[in-house]
Amino acid sequence: MMEALVSNRLDFVNLLLEHGLNMQQFLTASRLEALYSSKRIHSKLIDSIFMELAQTRTPTKKKELQEKSLTLHDVGVALSHMMGHVYRSPYINMVAKSHEVKDGTVDEQEIRSQTFTQPFDDLFVWSIVTKRHELGKVLWVHGRY
Repeated sequence: MMEALVSNRLDFVNLLLEHGLNMQQFLTASRLEALYSSKRIHSKLIDSIFMELAQTRTPTKKKELQEKSLTLHDVGVALSHMMGHVYRSPYINMVAKSHEVKDGTVDEQEIRSQTFTQPFDDLFVWSIVTKRHELGKVLWVHGRY
């Protein structure tokens, strides 16, 4: 499914969904991060997310940001900022949702394996941000049922 989404293969996405792929089990936080961070996706909006984040970071953090992939927290902050802070992305609080905190640190593995209650909504937003409008229509239809 990841390859079909990244490659914008509507026929394969439809085929997998029609044959019972459980999107709630498939879409984890780490997979959604991988979709947003895919080097094969060229989107001015994704680039602007990096730019928005770079403006809020110290010089050390800017360099780290350029070397790493986007986290869902980063995406959430950027989306909220781009929408004038009238929308608060649930991705911003992903760390806070973690139930296991050991010695004051968050269990990254738990966060990365988190699933979403409405995975089609999250993929729909990703498809629009990455200018995959036809894929967005497919996800919209499947998400309604």
